[in-house]
Parts: sequence; structure tokens; C-alpha cells
Amino acid sequence: MRSKVMILMALVAMIGSVLSGCGQPEPGQSGPNGGEGQGDVAIQLIATEKVLPADFYDRAEQGVLATKVTDQAAFESQWTYYGLEGTPPEREWADEAVIFLGVIESGSCPYEIETLQFNEEQTELAVRLKIETEMELKTDLAVVCTDDDTPRTFVFAVYADQIAETEWVVLENFGGLTPKVELQTVEDNEKATAGQALPGSEPPAAFIEVNGKRHETVLGTYCWSGEKEGICVDTAGPVQLLEGKEPVEVQPGETIRLMIEGKPQPSDMELILVQDDQHIPIEVKDDQFTAPQEKGVYYYSLGAWWKAEENPDVSLGDAFYAFVIKVI
Repeated sequence: MRSKVMILMALVAMIGSVLSGCGQPEPGQSGPNGGEGQGDVAIQLIATEKVLPADFYDRAEQGVLATKVTDQAAFESQWTYYGLEGTPPEREWADEAVIFLGVIESGSCPYEIETLQFNEEQTELAVRLKIETEMELKTDLAVVCTDDDTPRTFVFAVYADQIAETEWVVLENFGGLTPKVELQTVEDNEKATAGQALPGSEPPAAFIEVNGKRHETVLGTYCWSGEKEGICVDTAGPVQLLEGKEPVEVQPGETIRLMIEGKPQPSDMELILVQDDQHIPIEVKDDQFTAPQEKGVYYYSLGAWWKAEENPDVSLGDAFYAFVIKVI
């Protein structure tokens, strides 16, 4: 999964540019597609939130995951799967289908849907995105978009007969890219996670142990497939998360143990030293690592991944924990 994460982070860096355009309809309202022609589509936006499925980074293609549903039961299951808040609204399924579209975006420049359009054979649905920031609206000044990987899910309804034969979704204005991804059915997602859930509603606590004493870390960004719902939460980086926290004092070269509570234990872990603009992998053996020899303050990010036992390619959750030590 690490390779997919790195690819998606590279995509986010490309997305951190400035685009502009018109507004999209509010959730629950219909809006025009911005064009005319046989392939044009009217969109009813049902919801848009900063969430993604817990296994998004395993299932997404080129930073995009698209799913179609055509009945209320499937709609409700995908609502939970994508981590959307509240109760799924009742829909009229005689004439419509619903698309769940998950992407990564810049946290300071969120995406909106500008238009939808089918090709002549209606086998491809082109979704044109745009970015419109509050500052651009007020001042007409260009705004530099941050290159963080912030989750975004769109839920929108289209006419069922138009999308019946659609196999692909093409994103336009996606950070300078035009990815073409498979439009999955609800069965594809349910097979991947059927009967598999992690305990609780968020990742367990993590600690570092120094000289027999435990010190709690700070939970940062995570995705979690809990027993009731899946959720993704995006936070600041380790240094910002630890602002105001007292470092744990250690001796030069002291052994530090990494501990994560509960079961199941994560399938993989990775420790990163965050130093200036560098992210340096640190060797971990038997859940232990060695403190630096030089005196100073050191910030770390501990990544943990929980994978399905039956299918290691499917991620059930991941979490990043931050902690800071001071070599004295």
C-alpha cells in the first residue's frame, strides 16, 4: 500500500495549483451542467464532505474511487462505507442512479463539480471539476493551494437510463491530470470489506516506553473501518500537532519501545523522523528504536496499517501518531 500512498501524495502535489470557475448546486438541489448537447447531464448534488472510505488508498485508481448504486439498500451501505455523516436520505429509484465519487484535494482549495457529460455511446461519464476559493471570490487574487492530501467525497444523482451502460468515469481539471477510472458497482466494495470491521470508532492509543515508563502519543490523520461506520480524519502534521507538548526526555542512544493498545495489532508500522523539510525513515526492530546520539529535540511520525486477514491487499484502517523526544 505504501507505493499507492506515495503515488497519491504526488498527485496531491500536482493538485496544489489555482483554478477558478462558477459555483455548484448546494446539496439537495439540481443544477445545470453548463453546456448543451445530447451527452449533457443535469446533476442533483446529494452530499459533499471531507471523508473517504478507510481502504481508499488500496482501492483508488490515480487518486479516484467511483461507485454506482441503484437501490436504497446499496445507497445506505455506501453512505456508511464512504464515512458520510447523518442518515442517508430516501431516494426515488424508478428513474435515477447515484454516484459516490471519492477524490483527494487541496485542503485550502476544495473541489466542486462544474459539469457532467456522457460520450456518444454513454460508456464514459466526464466529470469536470473546478476550484473556487473564498479569497478569489472577494479579491480576484490568485491563491496558492496547499499540497496536503485532504479527503473529498461527492454524492450525486443522475438519470438511471443514461448511466446504465457507463463503465468509466473521466475526471477533468483534476490537478492538471485527466484520470480515467472504472465505475465500480456496490458489489465490488461490499466484497472487499464484507464481514470485516475493526473495533471502536477510531484507532487505538499508541505509546512510547522509555526506561519502563509509558508516554502517550498524539493521534493524527487516520482512516478507520469501525463496526458501525467507516471514517477518515485529516489533521495537521506532527510538528503542528505537538505544538505546546513537553518533549519526553531521553539519554543519547537510549532504547525506545513503540506500543499500540488492543487487538488486532497493526499489520505494518513505519517510523519517520521529521527534521526540517526532511522525512527520514528510522529502523525499527522488535518494536524498538534507538534515540539519536546528539542532543536536541526530535519529532517523529509513527504510521500503522491494519489489513484484512483474508486479503492483505485490502486495508481496514491506518493511523499516524506523533511524538517528540529531547535528547539531554
